[in-house]
Order: sequence, then structure tokens, then C-alpha cells
Amino acid sequence: MGREIVYCEGCGKRLTEDDFSRGKAQDHENRPFCSTCRPITAPPPPPPPRPEGRGTERRSGTGTVRRRGATERVPFAQPPAAPPPSQAGGSKIALYVGGVLAAVILIVVALSSGGREQAPSPPPDPVVPVHRPSPLEVAEERLRELEAFAMPGADPQAILTRCEPLRAVLRGTPLEARFKRVEAAAQERLKEQERALELDRALAAIRKIIAEDASYARRAEVEALLDSALKQAGPRLAEVQRLQSEYRRLWEEESKRREAAKKPPPKKWSDLFLLANNRIQANDYPGAKVLYLEGMATLPEKRPEDIAQRAVYCIGLYNLACIYSVEAAALTGQARRQAVDDAVKHLDWALRSDYGRFRCPCHPQTFGFGHMAEDKDLEAVRADPRYAELAKKYK
Repeated sequence: MGREIVYCEGCGKRLTEDDFSRGKAQDHENRPFCSTCRPITAPPPPPPPRPEGRGTERRSGTGTVRRRGATERVPFAQPPAAPPPSQAGGSKIALYVGGVLAAVILIVVALSSGGREQAPSPPPDPVVPVHRPSPLEVAEERLRELEAFAMPGADPQAILTRCEPLRAVLRGTPLEARFKRVEAAAQERLKEQERALELDRALAAIRKIIAEDASYARRAEVEALLDSALKQAGPRLAEVQRLQSEYRRLWEEESKRREAAKKPPPKKWSDLFLLANNRIQANDYPGAKVLYLEGMATLPEKRPEDIAQRAVYCIGLYNLACIYSVEAAALTGQARRQAVDDAVKHLDWALRSDYGRFRCPCHPQTFGFGHMAEDKDLEAVRADPRYAELAKKYK
């Protein structure tokens, strides 16, 4: 029968029959020890000296075998003599008795080892109670996972999909309010995405119409679509307002081009000045002033090189100075001073443009400076000290 499991008397290590058979454990004074804790025993006595000339002894598994010397004779083995019948029977009985004694010895050894005092076994590990979470704790854990997932950048549709299985679990629990906040935020973000997509489609349609409607025939439709987009723009209000402002700016520029295209091209200043000179001869000063001012829009800053054109240029400026002087005579205060200033300005321009070399159509007998000294239309200007300076400067 096998050895029962025992424990080392020194360290309490568990020892098996295999440990004893391999030499990793041994008994000392009927007490088991491991190879590390076994007590140190005295070494065995040395073997007796070998006599000279005699053979040496060799140990074997069954005993000591004497090795013969080189000079010893090895006797021939003789076959054993057959025992007499009486001795043969006695040997069989001896064998039976020996077997019984061996069995008794084995039983005694087994009983003695079974009754051996064993080392105390180590105490068992303490039993830790297993905590089983309640359904509410499980639901709260799932809710925390949902809240961690519902970040600002997460897809609101994915959040609502995760909300579906939790809605029934959390209904009526203290966690339902937190769950509803997460769900409501996801629903609002989903609506914002839908509004943004709808606004993108509306703005794309408006831009397409603007690109295709170069004549602005659909302007009323575009304005209506922009007003509708402004109402649903939300946080993108500034974007829609910029588009509306740009469209209206382009429309105003187009309107100005159209108005300019409708107006006839401006008349030449020389034609207008000739017509105004005729009005002066007819004493129609207001009518002449209108023509002169219209001609001033295209009048060059410098006098023409052509003599005939230069005469029209200078005489026109002189007549406009006379008109302002006549008006100043009928005015007072600031209005009179302003009219005198305009008269002096145009008189200076006429003299600078070589008016003194030409004869006035209404007084062909005198040149410019002689006519200027006698012209009654300039009486309001002659009282101004600048008149004398101009006469001295250009005469």
C-alpha cells in the first residue's frame, strides 16, 4: 500500500510518496522531513582497510561481493546436490513460514506508519462572500456607460439607439431623470442636424438661382427664399445675412448700370456753350446758366488748342461769371458772398484761358479786357478787391 500524504516537520511542506522515492524527503526518528529541513546525521564509518594480496570487496544491491585477487584461483562451480526428500519438504515449509512472517512485518510497518503523528495542516483560506450587484446597480452602471458615450461629438442617432433598451429598465427608478436628460439632449442635437441639412439645401437652391438669373428676373423669388432662410438659420444667421447683403449689393450695381444705359450720352460742352451763348444774347440768363452748368460736366480743365474752340471755352466761362455776379446783386448775406465767390472763380478761369484776346459777341467792337471794364453785369464783382488783382494779373 502507498504512503499517505504527510507534511514536513520543519517547514510544513506537503510530502508525497513520490518525494520519498526520489530522495526529496526522508524519515528521521519516524518523523518526515523534506530534503531542505532534514536533520544532519553523522557520516557513515569508513570501510575497513583491504588486506594485502587479497581481493577487494564490491558493494551491490544485495550485499558486499568480495573481489578476488589476481593470484587467487577461481574454483569451478559444482552443481548442488539434490536434497533428500525429507529436506525438500522442510524447505517448502520454511518458505511458507517466511512468507507469513514477511506479511506480518509489512502489516506492522503499515500500522506503525498509519498511527504516526501527522503535522497540522495549514488553515483554510477565509471564505470571501461574493457580492452580487442588484438590478438597480447594474442599471446605474449601464447609465454611466451611456453618459460617457454621449459626448458632444458623438452621433445623436447612435445615442438614441443605445437609449432604447434602457428606457424600460430605468422607468420609475431614481435614475430615470438622468436618463431623460441624456435622451432629450440627443434628440435636440438630432433636430439641429436636420435643420442644418434643410438650411444647406435651401441655401444651395438660392445660390443656384442667383448664378442662373443674371438679369435678376427672379429677384422677388430670391428675396422670399432668403427671408425664409433667415427664420430657420438659428446659429447660422450671420451666414444667411451675408448672402442676402451680397445679393442686394449686386442688384444695386446692376440697377445703376441699367439706369446709366437708359440715359442718353452727355452732350459736348462746346455745343452746350454755343446754345448758352445764344440764350445770353436773348437775355435768358437762367436758361443759359442751365446749359453752361450741363456743359461744365464735360468741360476740360485746360483750354483747347484750337482757336475757335478756345474762344467758345473762354467766352462761356466769362458769361457764367457774369450770371453769378448778376445773381449776387439781388442777394444778401452769405448767399451774396457765395455768388460773388463763384463769379470771381469763373472770371479767373476765363482770363487764365486767354479771354483777353477775344471779342465778346455782344460787344464785338472791344476785346476782352475792354469789355470787362465796361460790362454792367460785373458791377457786383468790381467792388471786391479780387477783381482789381485779376485785372492787374492778366492785362
